[in-house]
Amino acid sequence: MSAPIRATVVDAKTQQPVSGAQTSVVWEIERPRFFHGHDLEYFEQKTVTATDGSFSVPGWGPKLINGHVSANYPQVTIIREGNVQTTHINAWSGFGGGTVCNGQFTTNTTEWWHSSVVINVTWNGCNLAAYSDEATLAAAKRIERIKYFAAFAEATSSSAKGHYLWLFGDFISAKSIAQSPSEITVVQEAFCKRLIDTHDTLTDAEKVDLRATKAGYPPAPVDHDTYVLPYCTTPQ
Repeated sequence: MSAPIRATVVDAKTQQPVSGAQTSVVWEIERPRFFHGHDLEYFEQKTVTATDGSFSVPGWGPKLINGHVSANYPQVTIIREGNVQTTHINAWSGFGGGTVCNGQFTTNTTEWWHSSVVINVTWNGCNLAAYSDEATLAAAKRIERIKYFAAFAEATSSSAKGHYLWLFGDFISAKSIAQSPSEITVVQEAFCKRLIDTHDTLTDAEKVDLRATKAGYPPAPVDHDTYVLPYCTTPQ
């Protein structure tokens, strides 16, 4: 099972503790049916943040209980003034997103579903940002998602061509999310130098091969001159 979970809720703008915020920690359990498919069950623990913004709930588990705890659980939802809800997931699979812990984006790709009976909670011990308006929350979620693609793009391939393909796909996915100039700047800082430096190491034949391939979401031809250079050379 997980250890007791403790965290502190802070205002996303001021980073000051938020007292009196409602918190709901939820575990989702997938139980297999007799023939096929599965049923979902939920276990929830609620509490309210103290004057210093802190809250805690007992640990719960284990991961394997005639089924398993779903990926990215437990997750916590924070509700503050205006009924704005901020959710932080447990990104222990690495593929559902990540956790912003004390201002840093983190994701745990080392613990897979059945590698251990221990539930590792990536947001345990963190300062968790809570938002008071929906527009700011939506923008923060876009930034968080962009940073997730940038972190995931750290994975390398045995060849420069393979590494460029990986980078390009995550770049296309990230830039499709960015809306504001500041979000576009995050994409540029995360990807542009790596893409350009890696592209410079490719042979002409490799570049031709890549242009016949699509990557990212929405899928785009892996064409450096069309997609990367214009985006990376436009100041925000």
